[in-house]
Amino acid sequence: MRKTLKDLLLECELLLKERKFDDLIKTCQRIKEIDFRSEGMSVEEAKECLRIINHLIETAEKEKTEMANTVVNMNRFKSYLK
Repeated sequence: MRKTLKDLLLECELLLKERKFDDLIKTCQRIKEIDFRSEGMSVEEAKECLRIINHLIETAEKEKTEMANTVVNMNRFKSYLK
């Protein structure tokens, strides 16, 4: 069974929350291969998909910031050990 765009986006959200980045990248590749002209989605469905995409972007940015802060804190901790 072929998954819809909305299903794939929700799967991306779950993978992002679980920090399964390799699977997330694979799912994003599947989204990239979708022919949106043949999807036949309504305007409401398209708007909902855009809301999910915006939410994913915000969540990914927060995740990236948290990861960067972790690296900075680890480097600070290493410098205290020297």
